[in-house]
Amino acid sequence: VYTWDYGKATMNDEWLKDFLDHKVNSWYLSVKRGVKLHPDGSLALQPGFDKLGEIFGKSISISEHIQRVKPYGIFVFSVGSGFRGKEWPMTNGKNATYMSKVWKKGFTQWVKLFVKYLKSQGLDYDRWLWYPYDENMSNEFFEQIKLVKKIDPNIRIFVDSNTETYFKKF
Repeated sequence: VYTWDYGKATMNDEWLKDFLDHKVNSWYLSVKRGVKLHPDGSLALQPGFDKLGEIFGKSISISEHIQRVKPYGIFVFSVGSGFRGKEWPMTNGKNATYMSKVWKKGFTQWVKLFVKYLKSQGLDYDRWLWYPYDENMSNEFFEQIKLVKKIDPNIRIFVDSNTETYFKKF
């Protein structure tokens, strides 16, 4: 059972108890991109994933939230705010265009490091989902999913399309 609580249950004992009483077993956490690219597409810094969480516009410690609710279900990691069709800032003041060669190189490195981070938190592939786009199954969404699966075919994808974007495909 999933709810759009945006991480509130992982920050509040009363919410957590209520969610567990109602059998909620999927936890939403928003993850920011958090790093720039070098002009060649490599990451300018190693992302400090623990500092890249966000709930209600506030930075949070992802590992604290993971450890707090890990025994009770799986995680849905919303990465859309950083990667949803967006350019990626570079150290030279320019931006890498979405899905350009430079963008893909940085994205590939970021995804691999994110998977490694989640494993360090005790989350294997069956304990989390990649959530790239909210209510959208656009071509950009499918491009990203194909790239994610090419990077790591074990990553599971969370999709919540609205009917309008879904039926435009047919």
